[in-house]
Amino acid sequence: FVQVQDGTCEDVAEIVVTADPLPTAVISGGGDYCIGSPNPDVTFTFTGIAPFDFTFDDGTTATPVVGHPTTTFTITNAAVGTYSITTLSDNNGCTATSLGTPVAVTENPLPSPTITGAFNVCFGVSEFYSTQSGSGESNYQWTAVGGTLIGGAGPLVQVNWDSPTGPYSISVNYEDANGCSAITPTNQAINVISPTLTITTTPNVCSGGSIDLDDVALGFVTSPSGGSFAFTNPSVGSIDGSNVFD
Repeated sequence: FVQVQDGTCEDVAEIVVTADPLPTAVISGGGDYCIGSPNPDVTFTFTGIAPFDFTFDDGTTATPVVGHPTTTFTITNAAVGTYSITTLSDNNGCTATSLGTPVAVTENPLPSPTITGAFNVCFGVSEFYSTQSGSGESNYQWTAVGGTLIGGAGPLVQVNWDSPTGPYSISVNYEDANGCSAITPTNQAINVISPTLTITTTPNVCSGGSIDLDDVALGFVTSPSGGSFAFTNPSVGSIDGSNVFD
């Protein structure tokens, strides 16, 4: 109440005083992202009477904003940093004391899968291959070209290299503990060896006759060269090839 006197007269009037609430801020968004993926947004949400004057900081640079007309402010594809609001006032001239909890934007590197196993194999033989595990990896994706995935899962698989023609390769990708995958799978070429034998000279012998291999030269070519071999005949069994040349 306000009382006014002029010596002989007086009057009393009621004055209503309104206490405006202080503005507040809440910070949301941010988080981790993988290299090559979009950066997350960071959003400031205000209470109070617009327009707002405020300053935000990304951990490196302070940025003032004057006369922002709405109760939300969004930083799209926010750069790496920790975002906070350092000052806030509204159109009533009130200054905030509750400025929200800072949020961080963090960039995670991509994993680099490796492949362990036999890279020189024989045709039709099964081999095991493995990659990283034990640190939160998941969602393994294996692909065999020229071979058949016949067993195993996760970080360990078995491949039967059974295609008669190449190319031959194996590749793998996975998600790491941060949910990141390599942009392209790791690919490993496989050398599949298919031995062949070509007879280049053959002796003649009459039916019912015999031949002494010590006196005859047999010519043949092996691919690849340098392997071991043996001669067999369904009628006479094994034949000593000690004097055979390639």
